[in-house]
Amino acid sequence: MSPSIFTSGTTSSEGCTIHFTTILPIAGETGKPPLIFVPGGSGHSNQFLDIMPYLTSRFQPATYSRPRDLLAVSDALGFGNKKLYLFSSSGGGIIALQLAATHPERVAHFIAHETPCASLLPDCEKVLNLLFDVYAAYISDGATAGYNLFLPRFPGYDGLPRLGGAAEGDEDRFLKYELLPLSLYTPDLRRVKESGVSVAFTYGKLSLDASFVRSTIELASVLGCHRYLVPGNHTGFRYVPEAFATEMLKIFGELEEKERMRSVQLGF
Repeated sequence: MSPSIFTSGTTSSEGCTIHFTTILPIAGETGKPPLIFVPGGSGHSNQFLDIMPYLTSRFQPATYSRPRDLLAVSDALGFGNKKLYLFSSSGGGIIALQLAATHPERVAHFIAHETPCASLLPDCEKVLNLLFDVYAAYISDGATAGYNLFLPRFPGYDGLPRLGGAAEGDEDRFLKYELLPLSLYTPDLRRVKESGVSVAFTYGKLSLDASFVRSTIELASVLGCHRYLVPGNHTGFRYVPEAFATEMLKIFGELEEKERMRSVQLGF
């Protein structure tokens, strides 16, 4: 996609500069809801640039570089008090679930793709021990050693090129600051469920039974929501963006219809 369609800017939060990117509506277009892409651990906002143009018929898509500062980015983009549509990747799902727990009034609907939530898994101890081993390898031997243990957890990439570039993110920062917090923290799912926030989980066809796929089973069970099979792997939105976007639009449509039916039943 041509970079000329993107508009970028910066804002600040907690003493840090946050870079964000959006595709502005065409002149005269109004009323499109904001859709913010929330990157996961190590993920750079550039990983969503290929899929964003496929969603402009329905949304004003945007993404940013520092996952936890979601509301600061929303405000900088001028979304004000508009309810947000969210798409989160991997550990970004933890951030999105936390927002749903603490600020449900800001969330319209969100799709969480392969959110890792190890504490809910029957084999939680095994999964966490592997992550501790990854972190220990990083501390003792560096990022390459840590990733050599970490990457085999991700099926669905055999024979595929590594796309590279800034979208790959900062591996050192991820292992040092994000791996364990995102792996160990579980948002208050009780509050998410009680808030009635509209959520769906997705998992890639090529991701098989990876721990982050199995996490979506547990999360959907706790929250009483649906899971959807989507094309590709853990980052299918990069490898098959058009097909992935098509499924996103269908899922958001179903979430909207369920909310409409719920409102009718409640007499709103």
